[in-house]
Amino acid sequence: MLRNHAGFAPVKLLLVVIAIGVVAAVATPKGTSSADTEKLHAMRSDALKAELAEEEYYSAHARYATLGQLQKSGFTLSDGTSMKITATANGYTIRATNAAVESKLKECVVRVGGQPISMDGEISCP
Repeated sequence: MLRNHAGFAPVKLLLVVIAIGVVAAVATPKGTSSADTEKLHAMRSDALKAELAEEEYYSAHARYATLGQLQKSGFTLSDGTSMKITATANGYTIRATNAAVESKLKECVVRVGGQPISMDGEISCP
């Protein structure tokens, strides 16, 4: 006797719905709104731009710059992002923050010089 196998069995449909739910839960950062996500991306981008500006400044002046020196060279920050740069003879630390971020992730940091080589220049937004 032949049976009609058209469509999904309820169990298969339930498994598909559960799989989609798991993927959606993993793909969405916990505790961050879409506005916070945009601000965090802007902070990370500003930290990367500052890192590139520091290296360009170092190539021209043989020393690392303060934020004020980078801004005089044309470096700008995204709206709402504030930054602190601590420059030394061997490297620098960049801290980008945004007071309007409501999640736990409020800061992105990049350190160059004085770190283990595997972490040097890595942007961290803990």
